[in-house]
Amino acid sequence: VYGQKYIYKVSLAERMVEQQISIDNGEPRLSGVYDMAFSPVNQHLYLRTQVCCTCGFQGADMFECGRYGSENVTILGEVTEGQCGRHCEGSSADNIGIIEYDTILDKIVGTHPFSSTGAAIDAPFTSPGGN
Repeated sequence: VYGQKYIYKVSLAERMVEQQISIDNGEPRLSGVYDMAFSPVNQHLYLRTQVCCTCGFQGADMFECGRYGSENVTILGEVTEGQCGRHCEGSSADNIGIIEYDTILDKIVGTHPFSSTGAAIDAPFTSPGGN
């Protein structure tokens, strides 16, 4: 669900949420996830993260806040001017990357941070081989 730090396991037979699973993983800037890919080979989900970032002042993650403006957000325990979600894509705060979640063991098994030398990935994907 957009802007939430959870994914949900849903019973298709009962059409009900069986479990709410936190994907927080101790990341204080994490705002939620908005895109995912599933590998049928290893049964893992790959979740593209969203973060909160500062904006609109000298030294912020993003100098301008864009047409959406800013609001008070809590980042690293401090209330500051900023935004959360897709507005922070590509900023210096957008460094968590992709969370890898094992659907069999029901746990996060890794993260794949963005390269500091390349552009951020907009969407997770798996190869035909399941990698």
